[in-house]
Amino acid sequence: MELQQQPSVIPLYIACLLKKPHAINKDNFQRLSQLSLSMKDVKISHSKLNSFKKFFNINSDNKALPISFLHLLVFRPHLKFMLSKQLPFPVLGLVHMYNDIISHHDVYIDDTVNIDISITEINQTKKGTEITLHSKIFNKNRLVWESFSGYLHPNRQKTTEKRRPKKPRINMEYQHSKDWEIQSNIGRQYALLSGDANPIHLASFLAKLFGFKQAIAHGMCMAFKSCAELESLSNFSKPAKRLKVQFNKPVFLPSQVSFKYSQGKQDSHFCIHKPSAKKPLLTGTIWQSP
Repeated sequence: MELQQQPSVIPLYIACLLKKPHAINKDNFQRLSQLSLSMKDVKISHSKLNSFKKFFNINSDNKALPISFLHLLVFRPHLKFMLSKQLPFPVLGLVHMYNDIISHHDVYIDDTVNIDISITEINQTKKGTEITLHSKIFNKNRLVWESFSGYLHPNRQKTTEKRRPKKPRINMEYQHSKDWEIQSNIGRQYALLSGDANPIHLASFLAKLFGFKQAIAHGMCMAFKSCAELESLSNFSKPAKRLKVQFNKPVFLPSQVSFKYSQGKQDSHFCIHKPSAKKPLLTGTIWQSP
């Protein structure tokens, strides 16, 4: 697929609501891995950048774009890719498991970039079908930014696949903690900013239609809020060059949560924790440029 411009949000979500799953055969996995989408000559909006910085309270004088902001450039092409008829999954109902964002070179507001999206991995597991989407941004044929997004299409039928041994849990000790109050309207605000208008983030009555007890925050919104919080610290000397985040449980709206973090020389670990929860809702690591 090749896009000439950013897709419009409303037609995208109408298509998401209408898309139905169909059967997948392991023999088709290789064919699916050959799917790709590209969009060339993408310009960066000054107003969108300003709105993003205001939303996340980013006051840095750094001229390079935040690695988190570049995710907004690929989100709608990313969604258009998942709407491909060859992909057997419904878009609404996929579980976002993790994201790994890497900046290789700085990107600036006046740069014109190209976007490529493809599948790097697709596996049938006990929980369902896991798929990893690879989004890449190029500037003058040089890879400057990439993101790996992991999704799960839950298996609603019993499987005979052997259970994998559980990985040992690593208990991270965080040095600092800060209380956050996540407002009920943050989902609607981030949807306007990013174009991610999944109904589960917009209102509780819509989220209940998809099996949630109330609306939930966008996972990437919480990840970017965490990244901005760490970058604002006086001893965080250089911009983040990599952000890796694992989504464990939803952040319901509204919520009172704890943001916990610990800092090393070049990396910082963080989590968002609910006092009543046994494990963090979200965990992640960011790396500074060397």
